[in-house]
Amino acid sequence: MTAAPRRRRRRIAVIDEERCIGCTLCIKACPVDAIVGAHTFMHAVVEHECIGCELCVKPCPTDCIEMITTRGLFATHERALRARERRKHRDARLTARAREYAAAMVARRERLKAAIQRKSVAREEPGQGR
Repeated sequence: MTAAPRRRRRRIAVIDEERCIGCTLCIKACPVDAIVGAHTFMHAVVEHECIGCELCVKPCPTDCIEMITTRGLFATHERALRARERRKHRDARLTARAREYAAAMVARRERLKAAIQRKSVAREEPGQGR
C-alpha cells in the first residue's frame, strides 16, 4: 500500500494597504509576478499565484508584507508547474527588456558620436562660424 502524497499548507504574502507606499521593490523581487501594482500606488498579491517564497518580504522598506498560512489551499505539483511557467515568462520578459535597453544605449552612443564628429568638423572648417 502506498502512502498518500504529503500535502503541506501554503503560505502566501499579504500586503498591509495602510503601510504600503508603492515603492515596487516587492514587485521586482517576486520571481513569479504574483504582486501587482504601480509606482506610488498600493500593491496587492494575487493569492493563487503566490508561491510563498518570501522573497518580497525583505526588500520592503515599510515592513508591510506578512506571510500567512492559508486555509484549505495546499502546495501541489500543478501549482509548482504553473509557477515554473510564470517564472520562465518573467525571465523572458526581463531578458527582452534588457536587450531593448542595451540596443537603445548603443543607438544613443552612435548618435552622440555622430553629433560630436559633426561639431568637430564644423569647428575645423574656416568661415563656418557659429
